[in-house]
Amino acid sequence: MLDLLPPLGEAAELAEDSEAQQHWCGFLQSVFEKYADRVACFEIGNTPNRGRWSGFSSRSFIVATQLAHETADNFNLRLAGPNVSDFEPLYNATYLALLARLDSVPAVHTDNLFVERVIEPEAFDHRVMGRLFRDPLKLNLIKKARILEAMGQAAGCESTLCTYTCWTIKRLRRRSAWPEQKREDYLVRYLALAAASGALQRVYWGPLICSRDGLVDDGADDYPVVDQVSYYQRIRGSAAAFQPTPAYAALRYFIHSMRDARCLHFHHDPAGLTLGHYADAGGDSFLLAWCRDAQAV
Repeated sequence: MLDLLPPLGEAAELAEDSEAQQHWCGFLQSVFEKYADRVACFEIGNTPNRGRWSGFSSRSFIVATQLAHETADNFNLRLAGPNVSDFEPLYNATYLALLARLDSVPAVHTDNLFVERVIEPEAFDHRVMGRLFRDPLKLNLIKKARILEAMGQAAGCESTLCTYTCWTIKRLRRRSAWPEQKREDYLVRYLALAAASGALQRVYWGPLICSRDGLVDDGADDYPVVDQVSYYQRIRGSAAAFQPTPAYAALRYFIHSMRDARCLHFHHDPAGLTLGHYADAGGDSFLLAWCRDAQAV
């Protein structure tokens, strides 16, 4: 997957500025010519619901996506979007509906489905409609993924992906004396629940290499002004200082264990215990089990 986005200053001007539109179309044409047969899909846009990061207004994002679809008609490729950040389904629904009217619905529906703001992957999200509606709505990762996938299907998208999720060490340090251990814990729990939802074809971590967000620590002590969820400009730090984190090892082990595995039974209690029973490609069974934070069986 390759993310395509206009410069910050031009993103807001795309709705009205013909020169910015020509620049954007020329960039798309050049990239598609070089990489159309080498990339699985091209994601258009970056966190359009975060204008301070991406530069997009809602109108300029729709224009950018429509121009991308018109340019892509000359190539054999698949487009993805809209790359909404967090669970804010009104943006997904609005963008997909407008793009449907313009015959520009992406083949792949994408969302940066963070759950970091509620800390644990199983937690019901109080940030959607407030704490009063948290328990009645029961919006945890599984339910949110299924809602987003249903929106994509209704609009005509083939599948739904989570193109960015992470837990930052900075936030984990506020809650745990062992932030690295909690990140690998949450990473595995997130992936298991995402798979159990049946709604996400793929899940991508955020930046692979970054001291604050990454699975490989680059040793850098700074962070860019524009959040990397919107614009991952470059790798910082020195390669000699790169250090894989425990979460990197956890991801590697999870992929190794789950590759070609079949889920035989999955018990999930959002308030406590989760237990998954799987069979690997050779028919041998194995278990994956955990409890919510500060709980035990």
